[in-house]
Amino acid sequence: MWTKQKCLEILELKPGASQEEIKKAYRKMASKYHPDRNKNSDAEEKFKDVKKSFDILSSEDSGFSNDWGFDGFEESDVFIDFLSKSGRRKALKVPFEITFEEAFRGYEAAFNIPASQRHPAFNEVKLVVPAGVRSGETFAVKSGGWEILFCVEFRPHLFWKFDGVGNIEMTVPVKNNLAVGDTVQIKLPFGTADYEINSGFYAGQTLRFRKKGWMFKNFTSKGFEFTDALINFGVEWPGSDGVFAKQEVYQNFLRGSKEI
Repeated sequence: MWTKQKCLEILELKPGASQEEIKKAYRKMASKYHPDRNKNSDAEEKFKDVKKSFDILSSEDSGFSNDWGFDGFEESDVFIDFLSKSGRRKALKVPFEITFEEAFRGYEAAFNIPASQRHPAFNEVKLVVPAGVRSGETFAVKSGGWEILFCVEFRPHLFWKFDGVGNIEMTVPVKNNLAVGDTVQIKLPFGTADYEINSGFYAGQTLRFRKKGWMFKNFTSKGFEFTDALINFGVEWPGSDGVFAKQEVYQNFLRGSKEI
């Protein structure tokens, strides 16, 4: 049973942890157990437990989809100097985490922001994140006299990650008994693609699917373009119980039962 206490223990938090502490603990634990970094056999399960714990603790508060709890804030903690078109001014900096899937297709969220520094009443601020946003991008919104900078960060993903130039990298687990002619289904941000195993296939092989990676806006043509998807095949051997553990996780991902 998933209790609050269990979630706190998984994230190595004490009772009464703030939302900011929960977010920091999530980033730390997700990085620790991400399968690309942690090769222990139980890393994937722990990664999923970390994500579920974060989702439960983050959704405990009622109200808007994101309430960052700014009452009682210190100006030095949440304000930054911001150079806008009208000159340098103070801005309220709000970190904002979304999944890869939400970032790719676009996302809308509502926030509770203090009406003013001296008055604790809250305003509802709506943020529209355009499709194809990248981690690290910021969006400036004005509300009730505030200049608010929403800083987008991506939650760690079990399969997708970026290379240094914006391409999507992914390791697809395949069974050790694949034969020539078998088809492997690959889930990419835009949809799925099939790859037929040929006689030249080998473990660790990387394929480049051109224009099948991340979507981004080309400000010259005012249209959208796509980066590439780099697909690596990781051969998996069955465990002592005969189960292909990574395959099961990947098949759930393919079926879209939940975002990972």
